[in-house]
This record gives sequence, C-alpha cells and structure tokens, in this order.
Amino acid sequence: MKLEGQKLDGPANDVVVLPRKDDNIVFEMQAILDYDDFDKICPQPEAPKILKQGQRVAIENVEDPDYKEAVRKRIGYRIDWMVLRSLEATKGLTWESLDKTDPGTWDCYTKELKQHFTIPEVNKILSKVWEVNGLDSELLDKARESFLALQQVQQEAQSSLDIGQSVTASTEPAKG
Repeated sequence: MKLEGQKLDGPANDVVVLPRKDDNIVFEMQAILDYDDFDKICPQPEAPKILKQGQRVAIENVEDPDYKEAVRKRIGYRIDWMVLRSLEATKGLTWESLDKTDPGTWDCYTKELKQHFTIPEVNKILSKVWEVNGLDSELLDKARESFLALQQVQQEAQSSLDIGQSVTASTEPAKG
C-alpha cells in the first residue's frame, strides 16, 4: 500500500533498553495489526437469550451476571494477549509460567517481569507496548501540529501563486 506515493512501512515497532552493569537488556515490541488469532482462542461471549412474556422472539440478556463476567474476563485476556504478542518481537524472550494457548495464564507476564525488573522498568516496558499499539495522546498531538503546520505552509505557497489579474467592478480585466 502507498499513501501519497510513499510506500507505507510495516507496523510500528520500538525498543526499550534497560541498562545493566554487564550488558543492556533490550525489549522489542511491535504493533498488533489484527486480533484474528486472539478471536480464535477467545471468541466473543454470547449473551443468553430470554423470552419475555408477550414476545415471540427471544432477545439477548446482556444484563446476565455470567455474561458480564465473561465479557470482563475477555477484555482482560485481550489486553494480556496484546502485551504478549507485542513482546514476541523480542528475540529469545520466553515466559516460564504461561501457556500461549491458555488465557488463564497470560497475566503471569506481570509477575515474571516484576521478579526481574523494578516497577519503573516494568512500567517503561508496558507503556512502550501501549504507545506502539495505540499512539499516546502526546504523539497524536505532535502529529496533528506537524500536519497543521504543513497545511499552513502549503496554503501560503498556494496563495502566492494565485495572484492574477485584478477584476474591475464591471467584471472586465483591469488595464495596466
């Protein structure tokens, strides 16, 4: 795909480098382009159907407590899956206490990170994952400002090219 003639790069990626006495520790993260694999493992829960008195068609009971809990769990699993999938770009990274096919184990990454890194280091890693996957508000603001500045420059350049013959009140070109 191209945008205004320029080929678009792949998904966003970034690194976090944590200094250590012997050697730096580098985490790589890459943006998630689609959630198809997640949806296969964790399909959207279905609300139970209820038939109210006087109705012929059953409707979904989205207020069902079990359904609400299933939705809440799926949201948590999706966040965990996004973090884990993003960090798969880190060469050689393996997790000891989680199973990629078992969503119930996916949140173990936080425990493992906290066993080896300080809270600020863990926060740096996770915030970079969020940034790569969803552009934080500061980056969006900078991109918008840059775009608007470019638009202003283009408008000024265009208006200097638009200088043409003046027109008199009679709609005839001005002389001289």
